[in-house]
Amino acid sequence: MADSTAKKIRKVDPIRTASFEVLQYGLKITYNTLMIIIFSLLIGIVLNKTHEVIISMLSFALLRFFSGGFHLKSSDRCVALSVSMILLIAFTNFLPDYLYEYINFLTLLVLLKFAPSNIHIKTKKSFNQKFVFKSISLILVITNITLIGNQIIAVAFFIQSLTTIYNRSE
Repeated sequence: MADSTAKKIRKVDPIRTASFEVLQYGLKITYNTLMIIIFSLLIGIVLNKTHEVIISMLSFALLRFFSGGFHLKSSDRCVALSVSMILLIAFTNFLPDYLYEYINFLTLLVLLKFAPSNIHIKTKKSFNQKFVFKSISLILVITNITLIGNQIIAVAFFIQSLTTIYNRSE
């Protein structure tokens, strides 16, 4: 779908539009994001977990923006895994309270060690910007621990933090 849309856009104005590859890449990201949101919300509505799904999506995405993380090479796998994780997170508010303390602590440790992860490949962040992104990631988790106390946010942050762990052999 991204290919045909990119071709149509280039056909309309080939001089003032970005290259086919740039358009295709941007459209794939946009379509993936929309598919994740639509599928997650539809399933959340059917399962009467819309509120939890929205919290899960927003929390995961917000931390991911600042902490980075591993990216799958396949768009379809990305959508399937993202929707699965969002739904899993939305259904985790039944765990015992003491587990959330461990989850929050582990999340902070993982982010302290690995965040931001895989961001430099895309955006060439400087050392100062990486420090700011790490700090914001940690502040988000600490804010949930001290002010919000939401279990869904805690699990979303934990699962997102795990995506920052990958082989750094670049």
